[in-house]
Amino acid sequence: MFILNSCSGSNDHIDDKEYIDVYYAIGYVDSDGPCEKDFVDSEVFDKGRVYIDRKEYEAIAKLLAGLKVSSDSITSTYGMCLQSNFHFADSSYSRVSIGQFGGMTVDSKPFARKDSLVYLLRQHSGFYNYYNREDLTRFCKELSSFNIPEDYQDLSSNLDTINAFYAKIRILVE
Repeated sequence: MFILNSCSGSNDHIDDKEYIDVYYAIGYVDSDGPCEKDFVDSEVFDKGRVYIDRKEYEAIAKLLAGLKVSSDSITSTYGMCLQSNFHFADSSYSRVSIGQFGGMTVDSKPFARKDSLVYLLRQHSGFYNYYNREDLTRFCKELSSFNIPEDYQDLSSNLDTINAFYAKIRILVE
C-alpha cells in the first residue's frame, strides 16, 4: 500500500535519504525512446511523490543487489521503457533501465531481468495506469506472475491532456 502525495516543485533537496526517481514513457507501446538518457524537467510530466514503507524499499534494494550480470548485450532502447535512478543514503547512485522486451541494464551494463523488481518499480511508479489492460497483458510479461495491481486505473484515455512523452515520479521512504 502506498500513499500518493503531490508536491509543487521538482527541485527537492533531500539530504541523506534513500529515494528513487522513476522515469517512463507513458502510453506509447510502439515507441522507440532511449531508456538511459538524462531527463530534463521540461520533457517530463512530473507526477510528484509517492511514499513506500521502509520494508518495501528494502525489498526493492535487496532485489537490485541480487541481480546477476547477463551475457546478453540487449540494449534498453525500446518501447515502454522505465528508468529508475536509485539514490542511496551513503550518497551512492545506481541507474536501472528496463526495456519492454526483456533487456535490463544497471549502470549501462546488461543484467538478467528480475520480474519481481520490474513489477515493484512499475507498480509503485504508476506505470501500469498509462496503458490499457490489453496492452499490459500483452507486453508486460511480469504480470503473468503478479497480475495487474488492485489499484490499477486505466488513464490511457487521458494521454491527450499530457504534453510530455515521459512521466517522472519520486519514490520516497516513509
